[in-house]
Amino acid sequence: MRSLFLVIIPGFAVSTPSNANQVKDPYIFCNYIDKITLACRLYDGVTNEGLAFNSDHFVEWKKSFWIVFYAYAIPLNHSLTRIDIYYYSNPSLGYGLYGMSRLKVFTFHPYVDHIHFTFINNYEVSQSDNDTRKLSMIALDPKPLTNEHTFNYYIGLNFFLTSSDLVTQTLISEIRLFTDKDPIPFPAVPIVFKSPNETLLLDRVQSSLNLSCTVVNNGTFNWTWTGPGVSNGVIKVADTTRTSILMLSNISAADAGNYTCSASYLAMGESVWGVIEPNTNTRTINLILFSSVSTPADTVIVGEGNDATLSCLFTGYLPKYYGVSWSGLIPAGTEFMVDNLENTRYKIQHGGSSTSPGVKIILVIKSAKVADSGLYTCSVSGTTLRKTILLMVVTQKKIWQVELE
Repeated sequence: MRSLFLVIIPGFAVSTPSNANQVKDPYIFCNYIDKITLACRLYDGVTNEGLAFNSDHFVEWKKSFWIVFYAYAIPLNHSLTRIDIYYYSNPSLGYGLYGMSRLKVFTFHPYVDHIHFTFINNYEVSQSDNDTRKLSMIALDPKPLTNEHTFNYYIGLNFFLTSSDLVTQTLISEIRLFTDKDPIPFPAVPIVFKSPNETLLLDRVQSSLNLSCTVVNNGTFNWTWTGPGVSNGVIKVADTTRTSILMLSNISAADAGNYTCSASYLAMGESVWGVIEPNTNTRTINLILFSSVSTPADTVIVGEGNDATLSCLFTGYLPKYYGVSWSGLIPAGTEFMVDNLENTRYKIQHGGSSTSPGVKIILVIKSAKVADSGLYTCSVSGTTLRKTILLMVVTQKKIWQVELE
């Protein structure tokens, strides 16, 4: 296996490293058409560092970019079989590796068909790990680089920052390319998820929630989601496509239900049926959003002529827009109040850090009469939440005191 040479970077697609004041000559950017020199290499001049990199030795991108490798004197019948990328991972700060698109091999003659690549060690990558990481890719359909016309090649690798990427910036310290006569096999074993199907019960109100699925396989993956809140959610990928995250916001009762994530093999961002054996697997998350109704007492007893006060407290996930109401033998002139004594029957729930405060509705019957006795039910429209209270209005009897002489 033999390394290729001269990594060069088209300057128009590269942002200046954040630590530019500490960068030395090897970081000079150049246009591959006009200038190919050792100064265009994508490394810091220290060879074979492995993972023991200094932070000063990285080149940083904050947008999509592509890197061109210049290869010459390729042995006869050799193909590009593997690429190693050394990059910095710090998910909490948005550092990782952008999604990679196809790789093209070309000369000054027309482009050669692109080569399908896939990851062979990204099962070791975790979005929670902060470290310099090595990611290896192999060619699924390698093509000989040498022919009777030329011995010099340019190899272009595209890195695309898209709205589906969880990372926002990429730091790369070194890239190594390898050639060989024989391809490296890729065992596309059945896709397995890191965690089985699960039921997720939220017992605290929160305005946003992330659902995630991770596969334990090597390779690159395409993800799809189905579920009640998917149309209003945002789907991201992480762990070099091994993890998919569904970000839900403005959560309401309508978002409860089954969510299914589906993973299938890809290669360099493109469908590879015929290159990798078709394989898809799914995982289901049953999202349960709690809601409840309570009352201080199931039975309220008041004396005739006094005010009768009934109340219900609704907590948990309610519809975004909902009506609260009372039903029963409600006499004319009864006061109906919501939560903070506002005279409105409608409230909007935006979520909070806990189950309290909830939505409290109050029914006040002024100068209650015996005829007002009966069942009164509070409810929230669009839900099964309801509570029935028995009101008993009793006659007040005067007690006569007789003094005996």
